Amino acid sequence: MPNQKDLLIVGSGAIGLSLADECLRAGLSVLVIDKSGIAQESSWAGAGMLTCRPRLKRDTSKPDYYDLALRSVRLHAEWAARLKEETGVDTGYRVCGALELSRAQPAPTAMPPELAEEETSGGGDKSTISKDSTAEWIALCSARGVPARWIDAHETRRLEPNLAPDVLGAIHFSNEAQIRNPWFTRALETSIRKRGSEVRTNTSVADFIFDTVTQSVQGVVTTSGEAIRAGRVAICSGAWAGQFAFVTDRVPALKKVAPVRGQLLCYETRPKLATRLICERNHYFVPREDGVLLVGATHEKAGFDKSITVEGTAELERFAHSILPALKTIKPIKTWAGLRPGMKGRHPLIGPIPGAKNLFISAGHYRNGLTLAPASAELLTGIIMDRPSLISPEPWLPE
Repeated sequence: MPNQKDLLIVGSGAIGLSLADECLRAGLSVLVIDKSGIAQESSWAGAGMLTCRPRLKRDTSKPDYYDLALRSVRLHAEWAARLKEETGVDTGYRVCGALELSRAQPAPTAMPPELAEEETSGGGDKSTISKDSTAEWIALCSARGVPARWIDAHETRRLEPNLAPDVLGAIHFSNEAQIRNPWFTRALETSIRKRGSEVRTNTSVADFIFDTVTQSVQGVVTTSGEAIRAGRVAICSGAWAGQFAFVTDRVPALKKVAPVRGQLLCYETRPKLATRLICERNHYFVPREDGVLLVGATHEKAGFDKSITVEGTAELERFAHSILPALKTIKPIKTWAGLRPGMKGRHPLIGPIPGAKNLFISAGHYRNGLTLAPASAELLTGIIMDRPSLISPEPWLPE
């Protein structure tokens, strides 16, 4: 077919657009389709934090989620410069640093407790800080090239003068960064369109075109009955990645991909009310240079419901007021919710779908889709093109 593309990407969020960008640079022709608008789901709703703090775990000899994140955060700096030069669109990339706060009695060996794999939706509590694992945790950061150190109350307040009086110290991550995610995805869209990619919205996949003789996928059929053929197909559909029976039959682990609602607040404040990412367990502040301040996020199993709730807003306001008291006199200018592609166990899954040649997936990124987008794209492009990658694909293969 004369208009058939080398690669069809299902999903136009940060993961899908990043893959399109990489594959176009590798010489493939690309079509991106999405069931709704371009980057309208978690890629739009996220706060844009770029973090790569490793979790404490028993076996540090094996690659994990945060090895991929470390590579991706480094790529974000390169991509930001390249995309700005090519498209004129700023991604908002900025190294701002981060503080993980302690509101318990500080000590030279204090650190926040390890985040559980499946976070709760508790709000900004004054949890007791573990004194036993700080040295190990900071050493693990150092071994992976992530600067991290304990700072006392005086230095914490020197960095962020507007913090509440009961903040008694923090772990300081000096190299953490942020992007403005709508800007990032806009830059990617502009880039791939300039190089000939088409992006089609309001186009939902009903099924896959499968040749039983060659055991290969040759495209998709949309809910409107249209057949879209392509040399390869990549599923990058976020929280919806587990909705295709054709795929979950071959990779049962994808049945675990489920939406986790995250509500956020947006304040308009004076610039420099906060200057760094400020975190306490599952909640955080992301300050923009122009005074916009994001507060997130809830973690709710609510299916595909993106409603804003009174309970969610109250949870975030309690946290916001307890950390930055100046916000008590300011009302949020906006609230919204997004659906993270939550997934228990090993994740994300990146690579070929077993039993279906030419079908690939990049899914299950949970909270860190924006962070992991460049490295995920680099990794899957290498798999698609059958070329070596700086990161081993083995830990992420769907099989």
